[in-house]
Amino acid sequence: MNKEIKFSGKISKIDNGMIYDAVSYMIIGSKKVIFGIGRSKSEWGKIIGNFDNDYKGKTAEVFARKNGNEYTLEGSKEYYIKLLVS
Repeated sequence: MNKEIKFSGKISKIDNGMIYDAVSYMIIGSKKVIFGIGRSKSEWGKIIGNFDNDYKGKTAEVFARKNGNEYTLEGSKEYYIKLLVS
């Protein structure tokens, strides 16, 4: 069952695999959050904040759709990953 969920956690990985049809995702807490798929024409949520090279260990808040064992920003402009300023 797909459902919307909000959670926060520490960022441990960002993979910007946007070359052609690759999947872009972050690992936040222990959860994989997909924020883009190559040439997808779907509606996507947004990334809020400056996710520079010094992201590891920073905290992010996520509002996304749970899709099996993963989470995705695909399907609504309301979904987001937001870097929390500490």
